[in-house]
Amino acid sequence: MTTMEGLTVDYTDKGFAIVTWNLKENSFRLSTIHAWHKILDEVLSKPDTQILITIGSGKFYSNGIDLEWLATQSTDGVQKYIDALNSLMIRLMVYPMPTVAIVNGHAFGAGAFLAIAHDYRVMRSDRGWLCWPETRLKMKLRPTMLDIIRAKIQNGKQQREAIIYAKRLKGQDALDLGIVDVIGNENQLLDHAKILGKNALGSEGLDRTMVAMMKRDVYGKYISFDAHL
Repeated sequence: MTTMEGLTVDYTDKGFAIVTWNLKENSFRLSTIHAWHKILDEVLSKPDTQILITIGSGKFYSNGIDLEWLATQSTDGVQKYIDALNSLMIRLMVYPMPTVAIVNGHAFGAGAFLAIAHDYRVMRSDRGWLCWPETRLKMKLRPTMLDIIRAKIQNGKQQREAIIYAKRLKGQDALDLGIVDVIGNENQLLDHAKILGKNALGSEGLDRTMVAMMKRDVYGKYISFDAHL
């Protein structure tokens, strides 16, 4: 088991890497992004690991950008941070194995992007919101984040409700829109995630390189991966 910056990765269940994020609100600072990359590197170093599952803690999957911390950064520091955050989201999009986000609580802004960067999403049915609040905050989405939305949230109704009108989606709302794949109570979430991952692999498994290549090919219509990875 490895722990850094509130991130813990557990390999107890054979074939799975289960990453738990346990900070106050699971918000992103630059050091947190670096820790995510180190965890993802470590998972790839385990040849027997076939499925990545991530989950938050307490009330939050992730509350997104740590705005108080970001306000202390220089203009160059802010740009460096945004570039690093984009790189993490895009890396997860083409990660060479099935990825499942367990949205155990609130996922706002960058936290919602973290969730949709995964292949699958499981959300708690009785607690938490999935929300892109930019419209209500009078903030424009940066180009890379728009590209991620176009790649992962393609349905017009999804874009209207979740992005343009910035609705706080409960589990059933997100399921009805097709943004999450399964909802359940707290005790069901991990089992649902494991089933999604296993079903993605199939009985014979999948080659990591081929999985990554196919993801790049499919999402490459929307994103220039070479510019970020």
